[in-house]
Amino acid sequence: MVAPHFSKWKRNIPLRDRLAERLPEGLPIVIDNSIRYNAYAELKARGDAARCFYLIGTDYENVVGGMVLDGNIDRGNAGLTGEVGHMMVDSSSDIVCVCGGNGCLEVAAAPKKMEEDAVPMLAEYPDSTLARSVEPGESGEPERIRFAAIAAAADAGDGLARALMDRSVRYFGMAIQNIILACDPGLIIIQGSYARAGDYFLDQLRHRINGFPLFSMDKETRIEASELDDESCLTGAAFLMADIYFDGMEYEYSRMPHMNGNGNGAANGTA
Repeated sequence: MVAPHFSKWKRNIPLRDRLAERLPEGLPIVIDNSIRYNAYAELKARGDAARCFYLIGTDYENVVGGMVLDGNIDRGNAGLTGEVGHMMVDSSSDIVCVCGGNGCLEVAAAPKKMEEDAVPMLAEYPDSTLARSVEPGESGEPERIRFAAIAAAADAGDGLARALMDRSVRYFGMAIQNIILACDPGLIIIQGSYARAGDYFLDQLRHRINGFPLFSMDKETRIEASELDDESCLTGAAFLMADIYFDGMEYEYSRMPHMNGNGNGAANGTA
């Protein structure tokens, strides 16, 4: 298992084998990237209405993704399918991501980045209502404006808030356009922080994506906010294990060779 966000962890930890030593013999053990369990929860919640979709999960400082094709979780050759957070969207950035690269979507558009940039940009927008939302930093950190306040102000028409959201729309739009060209999902689901970012963000993102000439030939790609809560990872994992254990669903380890034998999980994987 490889977990780049936890730099002190060793590489290729045989987590599946270690769990097997502590659990009753014969129990199925599945280790995978947590976003894929989120995607499985979405699949179960939406049923046949969404059998081909791409899920983009966002939290305070991470952007992740999961792909469902024909009702099945897609993992790719080495478990990298869905690592949209490490897709380059800003070639001019000198900020180094945890993956070691520069210009990643995760660094450019995570709520943490927006909060960090909001206060310095107030000088450019002296009439912004966000001046009333500045909070002191914690443990020596600089002042910041919370993501929720920025989202609400963007819906209300605040210039600074919309400038910040427009930047995120541009970066997310670049990533989603690449996803559509590579995979052509009929639905993009936004989960987590940006699912609660309000109408302005989603409306602008839809406009950007479906305004691209090639994508509007015969259909539009739907972009929707997830209605599931932040615990959907656990829900999806429970559904998956129930399908494996009770319904005899075959889990495609054959497509993830590094999950056999030594029991390693997918890149960035979690149990």
